Amino acid sequence: MTQRMLIVEPDHAASTLFDQWLQDMGYHVTAVGDGGQAMHVLRSQSIDGLILDLQVPVMDGLTMLTQLRQRYADIPVIVLASVDMTDLLLEALESGAHDYLTKPVSQHLFKQKCRRVFLQQRGTQIFHPTQATGWEKSRTELN
Repeated sequence: MTQRMLIVEPDHAASTLFDQWLQDMGYHVTAVGDGGQAMHVLRSQSIDGLILDLQVPVMDGLTMLTQLRQRYADIPVIVLASVDMTDLLLEALESGAHDYLTKPVSQHLFKQKCRRVFLQQRGTQIFHPTQATGWEKSRTELN
């Protein structure tokens, strides 16, 4: 069964690019431009993963992440932010994001992190559990 991904990205060009990359990976994609639309999609559709820009209008990314964790705790989330937003990225990781990407995002890194986060959520073990990857490595890199 094809996994359904939700992109929450206010920049239309970036959203289109992420949409294409996820489709190339075999995902079905829904893209929205603000947190309010995203919460509506989450209430009306089954979503398996989320790409969330932390600077979205209507409901900012951290507020949305907090609400998401209260209502849909099992949905894996990769957050997006500019490289100068380290404190916000750390707060997002502490609030339950599984990983992060900084903008501008390379296609290779985007796909690599999506494979790791979204495949692990499906129960597919692609890394040895003792490796310092993903969330643990991300937190180390940010400190």
